[in-house]
This record gives sequence, C-alpha cells and structure tokens, in this order.
Amino acid sequence: GVEARSSGSVFLEDCEVKNNFQGVVSWAFSKGVVLKNCNIFGNKNEGILAQEELTYDNENNLEVENCNIHHNQIGLSIGFLPFISLKGNSIYSNRSWGITMRNATVALISQNDVFKNYCGGIKIAFNRFNQTFLTKNEIHDHTGPGVIQTRYYKEHLDEKLKKLMGRSDLTSELNREPILLLDNISYLFRVLHQR
Repeated sequence: GVEARSSGSVFLEDCEVKNNFQGVVSWAFSKGVVLKNCNIFGNKNEGILAQEELTYDNENNLEVENCNIHHNQIGLSIGFLPFISLKGNSIYSNRSWGITMRNATVALISQNDVFKNYCGGIKIAFNRFNQTFLTKNEIHDHTGPGVIQTRYYKEHLDEKLKKLMGRSDLTSELNREPILLLDNISYLFRVLHQR
C-alpha cells in the first residue's frame, strides 16, 4: 500500500489503494496523512492504520475526507495521534470493526456513513481526553454494536503491558473519559419475510 514514517507525510486524492497487506500506514513518527476522495478496499488487514506506540509526542495527524473504506479486515485502526478528522466517509463491509480508535488527543468523527461491518461500527478504547466527538454520523446495520467504548487499551493486554513497561498510567481509571455524542443516527434495519 502506501506508507508514511520517519518525518514523511502522505497526501492522496482520487486514488485507489487495494489488495495489499495494509492499505495506508502512518507510523514511526510520520508527519501525518491526508486522504481525500480515495477508495481503500480489499486489503488483508487494515484499510488505514495510523498509530504511535503509547506516546503523544508526535505529529502524526490523520485527515480522511469523502473516502470509501470497505472490504478490509478493519476499516481504520487509529491510536495515540494528536489530531484525527474523519469526515464524510463511507466505511462499510469490513470483516471486523469499521473504526477502532485508542486515545487520540483530539478526534472529530463527523458526517460518516458507517454500516454493515461484521463486529460493529465504532470501537473507542483507552480514552483519556474529553475531545473525542462523534457528530452527525449514520451508524447502522452491523452484526455487533454501532458504538462501544471501553476503558482498556486492549482488554487482553493491559496487565501484560503494565508488567513489561512498568507504566502505571495504563490503569483503567485514567482512561475512561466519555466520548461526546451529538446528533448521530443509529439503527438496525431488519427485513421481515411475509408468508
């Protein structure tokens, strides 16, 4: 796919990113990624993976606008970024979650259509700041929940991470700032068969 790292950055407009191990990757202290009007699909793992390892000391911002993100394992997997903007995207038919996000400093998820993802729509974990906004999204027709928030980084790794890193800030008490929900529409459409 496409990768940004080591102070590099990516700007993609009107592109297709398909049939890769991962579609678009931003990590290792990149300067960030901007995607507009792109079609990101058919990737074995994440359509978009953007993260830093347990640090906010980075410039790895992510802006995704008017993109189609579908038929990946996870649509977007995002963590520890200073700024995230997901606006006007269609995120659908991914084999796990539409969006998984861990502890961004400022996150605006707005006017997206998130639907028919197998595990669920949006999963937000390890949320320490009160600047995660979900507004005017349509979140519907998932096998699992439309939106879920958990206090844990990854439920099965919390204790292991604390032991390995000696980090007391991985406790769940510090990471449960509620996400802010405003004017989202969430529903499950069921077809009833008539006899």
